[in-house]
Amino acid sequence: MTKAKRATIALGDIPLDVFQLSDGNYCMSQTQVAEVVGKDERNAREFLQSKRAKALPGIADTPAKNIEVDNTGQTRGQTRIVPWPIGATAVYWYFQAKRGNKIAEPLIIACLCDSLLRRADEAFGVVRTMEEYNQELVGLRRSLSTLSDEMAIDDNARTIAGDAWRDNQRLRDKIYELGGNPDDTDTTD
Repeated sequence: MTKAKRATIALGDIPLDVFQLSDGNYCMSQTQVAEVVGKDERNAREFLQSKRAKALPGIADTPAKNIEVDNTGQTRGQTRIVPWPIGATAVYWYFQAKRGNKIAEPLIIACLCDSLLRRADEAFGVVRTMEEYNQELVGLRRSLSTLSDEMAIDDNARTIAGDAWRDNQRLRDKIYELGGNPDDTDTTD
């Protein structure tokens, strides 16, 4: 039996273990896929078993059995993993981001930006090192963090304004109910 090969890649400043299977396909471990977005392995397993995931092409083919990993020269990591194809990994992270997972959101955006940047570089014949790509993603993550903080402030302001508007409407309705006119601005008696 051929063991899967392990390599560590970086997505910006996030290290990720990837594995190459004997058929040449790549995968990640189910545990890492979940942990990198702050979830436990059970959450990822339940996602794969959901109707939503099973409806997606290629997701239903995700094997649930452990595979052995070649740990020759490795000082960390397990010797067996539950493999997740790269596509299943991306869909799970997207699903988490869509559900508001603040760890998954910048991870998905980094994947998208990395893909676009590499394709643009290829189109224009630009050659960058892996370190240069990762520095781009680290900068993007910092910008996203700042933007996320600002958006949270905007969201809070919208919530406060919405609450004030609803309170205003309730008071206006109560004034009508009591026979008054809330638009009557005459305050003299």
